[in-house]
Amino acid sequence: MKVFCIFLICFNVAKGQVVLEKTWIGPENWYMHFRNGTVAYWKEQGFPEQRSYHLSSDTLQIAWQYQVVSDSVRVKTAVDFYRIVKLSRDSLILSELPHQEYSLVDRRPKIFVDSAISNDTRLAFNRLTFSTTSCFGQCPVLKISIDSKGRVKFRGEQNTNPFIGSYVGQLPLEWMRSFVGILQRSRVEHIPDHAPWSTDAPVRRLRITFNGKTKVIEGQHFSPLNWRLFSVLEDAYKEARLVKVGKVSFER
Repeated sequence: MKVFCIFLICFNVAKGQVVLEKTWIGPENWYMHFRNGTVAYWKEQGFPEQRSYHLSSDTLQIAWQYQVVSDSVRVKTAVDFYRIVKLSRDSLILSELPHQEYSLVDRRPKIFVDSAISNDTRLAFNRLTFSTTSCFGQCPVLKISIDSKGRVKFRGEQNTNPFIGSYVGQLPLEWMRSFVGILQRSRVEHIPDHAPWSTDAPVRRLRITFNGKTKVIEGQHFSPLNWRLFSVLEDAYKEARLVKVGKVSFER
């Protein structure tokens, strides 16, 4: 693990060791995991890209590659530059510098937090409705609602065998406790309402009420920080004790 002593001086950290090499979560759950000279970088869509990075004084440089297609395909390398406004044990504040290859530079500081402390224990779950659509593969097509007591309404349409049709049921208390823990670590308020779309991916829609307020999230590409949340919701019906019924209705 690298220790960057310059930050101990520049940012006046009185106690503890300040390191960049950890997982940082930023606006809209922008994800950066620094390790051994590379960063797993996710900002808007797809999977995290492995990029190299370099530190010089108070500047962070992150290199990435892209293809240029003309008569042939060429791979070019670009570098994004950020000024490190602040680095402490728990927070990292970056400001884009005007050297970006493919971006409109937004000079407003971007605040990142250590993922290890992104746990909102004040979040109280009330209820949710979650749905997914089809893809070119075997993606499940389903809709499920869950309330704070673990009561479930479920409709399975495709790739949810043997649960095809409408059901009601109950999730175990242990599942609910685990789910609330995942939810509290998911920075739900920071998930974009409209996530990016692509061709071959299911559309996920989550309507969730917590702390008495409702948030609606829809799209295809979400931060790696939230993959666990959506995966657990997609498989929740498998953990419930379900009874088949004629019809179920859901909140819109």
